[in-house]
Amino acid sequence: DKYEAELRGVIDDLDDRLDQLEADAKDAGAEAKERLRARIADLKERRAALSDRLGKARSAAADAWKDIKSG
Repeated sequence: DKYEAELRGVIDDLDDRLDQLEADAKDAGAEAKERLRARIADLKERRAALSDRLGKARSAAADAWKDIKSG
């Protein structure tokens, strides 16, 4: 499904960005590390929300398929 693929792509991009920010935070000074941690927390919340939407989309698609099969 196109919607699922788009969500999966956005989640994958967020995962890549989170990995980069976490690596940057390890080498950052105290102030920068604090800002990066806040950004990381925000992105993790967004990723969780998108992951939830993806799960719901998959569930809806499975339910629709069951309805089609049962006639």
